[in-house]
Amino acid sequence: MGVPSQKLNCLMNKILYILFFISLPFYGFSETVYVTRTGHRYHKDDCYFLKNSKISKELSAAENAGYKACSICFGASGASTTTTTESSKYLRYGAPIGGSVMLVGGLAYAYYRRRKWNFCRKTNFSETLTIYELSFLTTVLNDNEPIDTNRLNSLLNLDDKTLDSQRKSRAKFLKVLNEKISDQFGVEDGVQRVASNEDRRIVYYSLDTDIIEEVRAILTN
Repeated sequence: MGVPSQKLNCLMNKILYILFFISLPFYGFSETVYVTRTGHRYHKDDCYFLKNSKISKELSAAENAGYKACSICFGASGASTTTTTESSKYLRYGAPIGGSVMLVGGLAYAYYRRRKWNFCRKTNFSETLTIYELSFLTTVLNDNEPIDTNRLNSLLNLDDKTLDSQRKSRAKFLKVLNEKISDQFGVEDGVQRVASNEDRRIVYYSLDTDIIEEVRAILTN
């Protein structure tokens, strides 16, 4: 997947995150009431009048549809109507205001923590690199061509290791480096592997062409 698609995905993640915060105030405040097929009152779950039919509705939806509070289960003379109406008013006015306040607070917090908390990129990419990772990237960029397995072994000081140990060390090295590249540039398998046609034991390693110039710019700054 290329960089543009990843950037779009990151943008969508941010939008979804913001929408999540906006929706939080709506949860837990949307009271459920019940109506009958023919009546014009809404009731609590255990109301006697629900013995023949029972249809659930959100309180705000019931009131908007013209239903009134049942004077039996919500209190004599509809005493609880004021309470339920206040709850409905919160849903109509308080929740959007609360969501907006939460959104502003979330954005302010994200801005304050931007160097430690980022949806798509980690800052100071070069500072996260080990000596071996920096050496590998610098070598690939300077040579302007892939490096083979033997060259990678030398960069990682693996020449005196067993073949199995070399293989495991290379795999671990590439896994960690690819994770860092993915976090920074949004590209999976930033370090690409291509087997040699002449000798299948030899693999050539190079950088994804989409990120070469970005990596070069970061390492040279």
